Amino acid sequence: MKKLLLLMIAPLAFIAGLQAQVTREEADDIVLARFDNSLSYIVYAKENVQKQGITIEVAPGKEMKFDYSCWVYYISYTNNAGCYWIVNEDKGNVLEINVKSNAEPEDLAEWRMVKNWKIDFSNIEDLYAQPLEIIQNCVHGKWKVLEVLTWGFIGTYLPTNTIVSIDTHNNYVVITEYEDEYYLNGSFSYSWEEKEVYQFGQGVIPRYTTYVMQNNDKKIEGWYFDRIRDDILFVYCDFCPDRFADGFRNYIFLKIKNDQ
Repeated sequence: MKKLLLLMIAPLAFIAGLQAQVTREEADDIVLARFDNSLSYIVYAKENVQKQGITIEVAPGKEMKFDYSCWVYYISYTNNAGCYWIVNEDKGNVLEINVKSNAEPEDLAEWRMVKNWKIDFSNIEDLYAQPLEIIQNCVHGKWKVLEVLTWGFIGTYLPTNTIVSIDTHNNYVVITEYEDEYYLNGSFSYSWEEKEVYQFGQGVIPRYTTYVMQNNDKKIEGWYFDRIRDDILFVYCDFCPDRFADGFRNYIFLKIKNDQ
């Protein structure tokens, strides 16, 4: 009876060991589950599992050697940065290796493309409907104010040197060379609030729900971001009863490139 049990247990243990190995599809799922879809990226993978002893060049003249079998992925970001993700075939653990710009594999064209997730942050027609992370990535940076439109009493004027710097990492806005002493003046901190916002000239008729950048320092309208076209950002002000007599305002910002 003991011999029979041993014969039955041994094959089960062997099968369990085989099942523990991570398949290609499982490795893909492990990698993709770790991504933030508010970023633009392309995921490439070596077609077959890489056996123990493989080496990867992480910088010119610098290689890393692995003492276990693994699935190898290369992630390419839009700013020329990249990284390798190594998925252990036996355990499913993931090792991330950041590499220098333009250090992608020479044979990348032969790799399998797993996912191409590109976001054109210069053109998002329904920016207001996007997750907060995408809105933050889109509006972060420096902007030149092209136009200020006031609904009600003043009309439109065109600033010449007003620059708005939006820091979505630290929730802070800096405005320089401002010409509007009340609406675009100095610096302020803010917090995000999801709420219904209203259409200009339509009273309090709800337009849509979006994330509003609420000024923490002054009791004035918050900003929300309707759309961006060719790096031109359309910024609206949330309805504020205390400022109703001043009318509603919206702004048009132009992205200042290479200043992230």
